[in-house]
Formats: sequence, structure tokens, C-alpha cells
Amino acid sequence: PHLLRGGGRVMADASHTRLHPSAPPVPAALRKGLEHGTWRAYRFVGVQNSLRAVLGALRQGITDSADEHPLVVFTDCQAAIHLVSRYWRSPHTLSMHHELPLIQQIASAINARNNPVHVVKVPAHIGLHGNEVADCIAK
Repeated sequence: PHLLRGGGRVMADASHTRLHPSAPPVPAALRKGLEHGTWRAYRFVGVQNSLRAVLGALRQGITDSADEHPLVVFTDCQAAIHLVSRYWRSPHTLSMHHELPLIQQIASAINARNNPVHVVKVPAHIGLHGNEVADCIAK
């Protein structure tokens, strides 16, 4: 609860479309602006897998968020959180990872901010409003 006070919020998710379940997943980032409490949605196409979709949504949400306040990023993808965290601790262990450029872009976006970024794992599909909206946008 203390993370939600006075800062920006991003929800990052990826999902397969309802019309074409075998098609590649579509990432979505949902960013809540501090002005008027409005949400801005992003949807990306051309992504090959769910991990890349979520990493892309994380990158876009962090990059496009204002830097005047701390930022809280929510995702239900533990793998994405693990990879970014692992990159911070020991980047050499990801030197051959196929998503390294995207992970580096996320780390650079976080590093470029003047205020902290908190990445929070949320349970999937439990009715958390922002996560469900991001999921609907992705579908």
C-alpha cells in the first residue's frame, strides 16, 4: 500500500488474442498518469513469445512514465522480474540469453530515472483491476 502513494503506476501483461489463440501473444502496458488519474494503454504487435511480450510492455511502460515521482510496475510474469533482477545482480550470467538486448533496455530505462522503480509481482487472474484491464487490452 505505501508503494501506491504519490507515484506513477504501470501494469504490464501479455496475452493471446481470443480470435487466434495460436497466434503470437500481444503485450500490453497500462500506465496511470498522475494528472487526473488517467490510464494510457499501449498495445504492441509482432512479438514472438509471452516473455518478450511482457518485457516489451515493461520497457515501454517504464520509458514512457514521467520521472517526477517513484514508479511502481506491476506484472504477473515472474520470469520477467527474475531476468531483470538477475541482470542487476550478475549481468554476465545472461550474456547468451536471447532476450538480453530487451533486458538491457529495461535496466537502462530504470537507471536513467531520477526516482526509484519498484517492480511488483501480482497474482494472475484474481481480479486485480489494472492487471485485468491490461489483459483485456492485450486480447
